[in-house]
Amino acid sequence: MTKVRKNILLISILLLGFYYPISLFSQVNLTAYPPSLDGLQSANCFDIEQDRNGVLWIATEEGISKFDGTDFSSLKQKDGLSDDNIYDLELFNADYMLASGRGGVDLINIHTDSIRNILSTIDFGEVGQICYDNLTNNIHVFSKPFWDERVGFENKGKVHKVIDGSNFSLKNIDVMVCDIFKIDSLTFNITVDKKGKENYYYFFKSDTIFLDHDSIQLSKFFSYKNGIYASTSDGIKSVIGNSLVNYALLGQKIDFSFVINNDFYFASNRKLYEFNGSHVTYLMNVKDYGLALQSLFLDRENNFWIGCGNGLLKIKNAPFNNYDKKSGLIGKPLEISRDKNAKLWVSTSKGIFCKQDSSKNFYQVSNKMAHAFEFTNYDKLLFHSTAKGLYSIDINSYVENEITLKS
Repeated sequence: MTKVRKNILLISILLLGFYYPISLFSQVNLTAYPPSLDGLQSANCFDIEQDRNGVLWIATEEGISKFDGTDFSSLKQKDGLSDDNIYDLELFNADYMLASGRGGVDLINIHTDSIRNILSTIDFGEVGQICYDNLTNNIHVFSKPFWDERVGFENKGKVHKVIDGSNFSLKNIDVMVCDIFKIDSLTFNITVDKKGKENYYYFFKSDTIFLDHDSIQLSKFFSYKNGIYASTSDGIKSVIGNSLVNYALLGQKIDFSFVINNDFYFASNRKLYEFNGSHVTYLMNVKDYGLALQSLFLDRENNFWIGCGNGLLKIKNAPFNNYDKKSGLIGKPLEISRDKNAKLWVSTSKGIFCKQDSSKNFYQVSNKMAHAFEFTNYDKLLFHSTAKGLYSIDINSYVENEITLKS
């Protein structure tokens, strides 16, 4: 199994359109899992789920890859899948996984890996998306062409089917449910009409509340800071009655979003950010690692898994470590690096700072601004300070000395 670990040190920059102050500095622990013969089956990871045993299931164009935290295993057509090309995964009750793709819909026992096809392509064609509604025990199935293009249709039966979760027979239901979110006592539904347009509503007591969305697309509903919000194609909206009220990140199309400890993590234009209610921190650009942001999943241990078009990326133990003046880091960061002892060094407009990973705060080693610095083989950090000269810092004792150049 191939994996590559990286410790990424990121400087946040001004994000036009967010209208929020920017946290200065973020540290991300990342492990890359590229495709390999004994590991991840494909570079393209279309969907990710986690079963009750903690095993990750990854939908790829070369079957299903499973990761138990140590090793990868796979399920392919030779093992009973209807086809190797899998687009979507959905948990079904406690002991099964639904997999949709070029071969229809398969039902897989998570303990034994036994596979049963419950909808074939002969009956329906290539399946792009599935949604399991455990309240009604219905499985909503959408054809891939319709799901990808969202074009109108004349015959609903050609783009949408409903499978009874009790006996896996087909049911005649008009409502096309493509996503469901349960928040406390409320259930939010995203449905699609015959023109391919999405509609959004929730159930409150005995009433069905339809949201006025003015053609804005909603991707997720979530609880955040004692309120209910929606991730949309125009930032975060607060859900109040049947209205969507502007809250934050206006103008940003939010593709994926998660809440961890009152911090909001989101992906927009293939970049990953953190928003804490007042500050936005830029965390990483998925384009640096692959061709696309195909999937984003948060596991039970608060690790992010990203399908990037070049395998999987794992970001360990979110939330991330963000540093600013409260952590003793003063000024705008200019360069970030680690010395041979893995100590973290940051030069800013206010000086040079250092921190051990075991420490919460930075120590200011120098008050001289340095746009860049370099480590030598002699335990020294070299830097040039404009209008002041060339200096060295001992990385062990923190003693600073001016270097005089002889002509």
